[in-house]
Amino acid sequence: MKVLCVLAMAVVSMSVLHAQVPPHTWRPLMPGLAYTIRVNPLDANKLYVGNWSNQLYRSFDAGRTWTIVALGDLSAGNHLTTVHVCHNDTNVIVVGGYVMDGVMRSADGGKTWTRVLSDSLNRRIWFISEAIVDDPHETNTLYAARGATINEVYRSQDCGATWKVMGVVSDTITTILHTIAIRPDSSNILFIGGQAGVIARSDDSGKTWRQVPINGSYKFFTSDAEIPKIAFSPRTPGLGYAIITISDPKNIKGNGGTLRTTDGGATWNRIAHADTSLWAVEYHPVGDREDIWVGGFRTFTLPTLIKGDSIVRRSTDNGQTWLNYDDVPWIPDEFGDVSANVWVIKYDTLSGRLYLTTEAGLFLLEEPTSVAQGGDDMGLDVLSTDAGMHVRLRDGRECNVDVYTYSGELVASSSRACDHNVSILDRHRILLVRVVPDSGPALFRVFAR
Repeated sequence: MKVLCVLAMAVVSMSVLHAQVPPHTWRPLMPGLAYTIRVNPLDANKLYVGNWSNQLYRSFDAGRTWTIVALGDLSAGNHLTTVHVCHNDTNVIVVGGYVMDGVMRSADGGKTWTRVLSDSLNRRIWFISEAIVDDPHETNTLYAARGATINEVYRSQDCGATWKVMGVVSDTITTILHTIAIRPDSSNILFIGGQAGVIARSDDSGKTWRQVPINGSYKFFTSDAEIPKIAFSPRTPGLGYAIITISDPKNIKGNGGTLRTTDGGATWNRIAHADTSLWAVEYHPVGDREDIWVGGFRTFTLPTLIKGDSIVRRSTDNGQTWLNYDDVPWIPDEFGDVSANVWVIKYDTLSGRLYLTTEAGLFLLEEPTSVAQGGDDMGLDVLSTDAGMHVRLRDGRECNVDVYTYSGELVASSSRACDHNVSILDRHRILLVRVVPDSGPALFRVFAR
């Protein structure tokens, strides 16, 4: 199990009170690479976060405590980029990813996994971004966009147990499919975000596809541009946003940005963030209005030339102006690269919480109106003491305790006991506590003194 290589900063960052930006906190919930998040649609305290190397992080207490679910070989170099929890049976979890061949499905809450979609000729089936979506009118129906080998679009009508090919997006339209979205007012209208900054539309549940214009053109972006996310308003389905990622530093000028449609996806126009690389976009209902969030991204190049990483922006006026929410505690990843990429911004309608998944971990937006957390804390207590911390499992099991800094330095250990009093130096303020019981999975907890 890779513990140290996925450690990220666990520090609460209070915002500088810039004009118009309300007080807020990006509170860390999970250290480590976080590529996507899915909230149980019937229980907002149950979270699933895609990591790498076939690891799915799971929490039953709204992010206070985590366990790792292994989908396969932990030495695999894949990235879990898309996770779905079935609304009709929340024990059913469907996962796809980048360099993760096919679709994996669990029918028992993650205990066991089965590959349910594969290529008969053993060709790659990858999912580059969030590329598995459900039909809001029939939640057992899922659509998936294949991001490797063939531009196939699949449909499942039994929440991922079986799949069929609905159609193929011609490679004359785009060569790679990155994401798929469904317009919330229709089960038939789908959109694909693809390579070369292309958006394609289907009006027949994915059987046929046509390209739609951006800024009045079918070749507005360069060939390296990508569209990794498309989001439509739940309240006003004719209104939608998409974002552009820049891959080649030679093609920055005139590339990237935020797109908007006001006619249900028939046409799109860039409204903001030109020459900027983005990867995440999300709607956030706030009272009578809907805010828009976008998150930045760049490829792994040092030093960076592409503007994008560490950018988090919020618009409260339909994209006319944007507020700066960049104060996320970014740190270098395990490769020494400060690539502060935002992979997913996710608003949970059940709890009203807004999550940020990044290469520095999972964060929760806390504002004066934030919802308090609850749920099952896995029976783990981590309490502050004058000398450090007190760690115990309430069921009396013995366990080993390791305490790390955000950079992966082991600063304290305690073993073979039920109750642990762990001494911590004063300079260590924000730490990660790893608890390994003598039976059962390892537990993780962020600890702030």
